[in-house]
This record gives sequence, structure tokens and C-alpha cells, in this order.
Amino acid sequence: MADQTVYLCAETGTLSGTTITLSGSVITGMLAAQLFADALSDGDTVTIAVADASDPTKLAIYSGVPFTASGTTLDLSSGTLLDSNGTLGSSVNVLGFTSPDHTLLMDRPALVVSGAGAGSSNQSISNGIVTKCTTCLGTPSKDNFSGWDATNKQYTIPVDGSYLLIGQVKGSSVAVGYFVLSNVTHASASTSGPRVYSAGATATDQEGGTVVTYKSLAAGDIVYLNAYIQGTGTQTVKADFATFLNILYMGN
Repeated sequence: MADQTVYLCAETGTLSGTTITLSGSVITGMLAAQLFADALSDGDTVTIAVADASDPTKLAIYSGVPFTASGTTLDLSSGTLLDSNGTLGSSVNVLGFTSPDHTLLMDRPALVVSGAGAGSSNQSISNGIVTKCTTCLGTPSKDNFSGWDATNKQYTIPVDGSYLLIGQVKGSSVAVGYFVLSNVTHASASTSGPRVYSAGATATDQEGGTVVTYKSLAAGDIVYLNAYIQGTGTQTVKADFATFLNILYMGN
């Protein structure tokens, strides 16, 4: 049986002989989303790296290591040692890898939310005023680090790094000659897309120019989508697939 793919597991443990007892705690400072127990069942095997907690240059890589005892232990004696350097102490850090190339899998923080998600509805906004998108965004289709605040309709950055931010809004019945503009707030700044004017003989639904920006953000920074519609009277942001905010972690 092939080793299971272990997404972003990074757990502390205690090594005694050839048995690692997992602590149930993620390694401090690691971009980790889950423990081994969240990714494996008893009897599954995995490729892992085991590093000395006080000296990470002391390292051993194993494949075929079985996961046992209801998610608390890894049995190195039943696995295959692929490579090692130095002698491990009793306190270790265990990192999840994918077999066979031993590349550490980093499940990158990502958000995909749009007006097509459950719970969304068209949003009325004042004419000519930048307004935060709230009701026009529904339940995210992807939010792997649980950063989305469904009440305030904003995303909290989970880890320092560079992020790709993509946003767009869609106006409803925008008068001819007027425009829709998409805007994304990131930390204390914001970025806007190009104006897109309504055309034709009558008012029509109009998508704003898509915002695409690459930003260095810190954990705890807030990101959200804004709409701006220049027209006449109260404006409406459509709650459909063309109103969206996508966020993807690109690395440090």
C-alpha cells in the first residue's frame, strides 16, 4: 500500500527507542493546519521527516511508517530509513511529506468567496461611495485556514507572507455612461481596478474591472472587497458569481 499523502502535518513528539509518541500540538512557528490524527487513520502509512527539536540539522527521513494507537504513535521500526544525519534526542519534531519525492506539502492559505455562495443577497449601496461588500458575498467555497469572518465579511491573514488578491464586483442596472469599480482593502491600504462603463441604449448589469494585486501582508491583517458604482440614486451590487474575492498565499 502506498503511503498516505499528509497535508501540512507538523507535530511535536517524544522519541523512545523506535516509537514516536505524538503530543497533539503543532510545532511552534510552523505554517501548519492539522495534526497527524486529522489526516490519517489507524493502519495508514506515511513518509515523514523526524528532526531533533533542539538541533534540526539532526534529521531522519522514513517511508512506510505506520500510524497506530488511535492517532498517538508512529512506529519507525516498521518503516524504511531513507536518509539520516546525526543522532536524534528524545524531543522531536515530525513533519509530513509526500512519497516518493519527500517534498514537504505546505497547504497554502486560500480563500474563494463569491455572491454565488449560500446566504448571499443583492446589496444596496449609496451612489458614488466606496462601500464594503457584505450581503452580496455568501459562504466561501474554499477557506482552508478558517480566516473568513462571516459576520463582518472579511478575511484575517493567517501567516506573514506574500499574497495574490483578486476581486471583482457586479452592479445591477447601471445607467448608460456610468461605471462600476472594484476595490480591495488590504491592511491599511486599498487597490482599485479600472473603471468599466455601462454601454448600450438602456441600463444594464455591469461588472467592474477586476482587481489583481500582489501584496506583502502580516498575520492578523484584514482583507475585504469593496464596491463603487457611479450612477444615479441608490445602486445595487449583484450577488452572483461575478462578485467575488479570491486570496492565495504565494510564499514568504
